[in-house]
Amino acid sequence: MIKFENCSESIQAVKLNLKGDADKTDVNTLNINGDEDMGFSIAFFTPNDEQIKLNGSSEVINFDSSDSQSITFSASLKKTETDVAEGAFSATATFEVEYL
Repeated sequence: MIKFENCSESIQAVKLNLKGDADKTDVNTLNINGDEDMGFSIAFFTPNDEQIKLNGSSEVINFDSSDSQSITFSASLKKTETDVAEGAFSATATFEVEYL
């Protein structure tokens, strides 16, 4: 969840820009760092279940009239290879907020 507080009334909406290392098979998803090629990556979704393309922008997310807003997004693992390996992994992504 990303929470916005004390927002100016001039901010009507936002876009989320997701930055990170793209998976080699599906460039719209986040590459994971594991002991081997694990066969999956991470996909991120807006509250409307629209996938946020990695190194791209989300749909416009409108704010209501209050000065406190929350955007709950989700992430899921996405199979990118026929075989999937088990084990520990990590990944790093950065969200940039574009105020509209």
